[in-house]
Amino acid sequence: LFAFADLRGANLRGANLKQADLTGADLTDADLTGADVAGADFTGVKLAGVKGFETVKGLALARNADKALR
Repeated sequence: LFAFADLRGANLRGANLKQADLTGADLTDADLTGADVAGADFTGVKLAGVKGFETVKGLALARNADKALR
């Protein structure tokens, strides 16, 4: 649903992003504080300057988190 989306600077605090297809999305400077990303696909996601990343839930269950661009 969010594949290749421009979400730069978006307020995604507490968002339910479970199973979301974030492939290639640009989350530069977005706020992900407390968001749940269990099962989300992070292939090629841009995460530069993301706020609250240390509080993201379900990251261990996210797909291709190692392929995100930090």
